Amino acid sequence: MTLTQITFFFLLIISAVAIAMVVHSWLDKRRIRRSLLVLTDHLLGTLSQEHGLDYPKFSGTYEDRKCDLFFSVVKVGRKHILYYIYNLQAAISYDLLLIKPHYFKPIQDPSDFSGRCGTKLSELLPHYHAYSHRPSEIAPLYTSTEWKQHLKTLDGFTTLQFGPDALVIGKPYDGDTDVNVPHILRNLSTLHKIASEMERNP
Repeated sequence: MTLTQITFFFLLIISAVAIAMVVHSWLDKRRIRRSLLVLTDHLLGTLSQEHGLDYPKFSGTYEDRKCDLFFSVVKVGRKHILYYIYNLQAAISYDLLLIKPHYFKPIQDPSDFSGRCGTKLSELLPHYHAYSHRPSEIAPLYTSTEWKQHLKTLDGFTTLQFGPDALVIGKPYDGDTDVNVPHILRNLSTLHKIASEMERNP
């Protein structure tokens, strides 16, 4: 083969891979859209999508609380990870950030991170990095069996931000199971229970 033929063959392979990636992404977004359209049969809300290559977003209400389900691409090192995110309205006077270890690159300056996210609560749950700006108000949750059961239900999520004005949880997108309507409704129900319990906490 000549150099021109080798170059042409190489470009052909690259083009085929790029086209396959675009087609796969488009089909994946279409599957997500179909699943979230079914969700509009169960919840009052709307589905938006600017174009076929954009990820769809659901905005609506669950038990009189505003909620959003959307996707965000996050760059971690050289990788781009698609995160699936829930946002449920709440009226909590304090905050709690839970991060699962081993999912994120090490924090370069832990003191700076704590300054922005609050005091580290090592005693809350051993399998989370927990932070709060008002740790004394988190104390009643330590002994709550119901609270721990709620967290167990959300075990697949890697980042959980509770309060002050919403509950926001996220995880790397794992496929069709994540956008299964019964699965979504179960997670929203759990978030609603967490919001109600934290709102009752003085």
